[in-house]
Amino acid sequence: MQRDEAVNQIRSFLETLSIQSPGLSDTNVGEMELDDLQFYFEYVESTQKLHCSVLLYRFEDPPLPEVLEAIEEEQEAIQALMHGGKIQYLKDNQCLLVTRELNEPVHIQAFSRIIDELALAARYWEDGGLQRIANRAFAA
Repeated sequence: MQRDEAVNQIRSFLETLSIQSPGLSDTNVGEMELDDLQFYFEYVESTQKLHCSVLLYRFEDPPLPEVLEAIEEEQEAIQALMHGGKIQYLKDNQCLLVTRELNEPVHIQAFSRIIDELALAARYWEDGGLQRIANRAFAA
């Protein structure tokens, strides 16, 4: 996917929500809030992929290794519910995200479905996934 295709993909989707946006900033990132969820977009020039992410949790302090291990275990257990998304921990800003990568532009309905699936995955994590991680990480 080329950068201009990524920009058009995001802009077209946001227009369906009556949101005017440049799509991506000069640093190839963008964001939106939908309901109470925070979504992020990043175009990665080196791989020519558009990363679409939803924020699950922002850590105040770096998580313990046991927490990161529990996140991996939980992701493996519920892969079908992730709709192709992967859990991603961003060390630099201590965020836990569900991310989907796009190699090429998709029809607007397909892109909308991807965003909906990311939202469903985020709700799953909110509704018990994060608690299961804590229980697994701190089990005696």
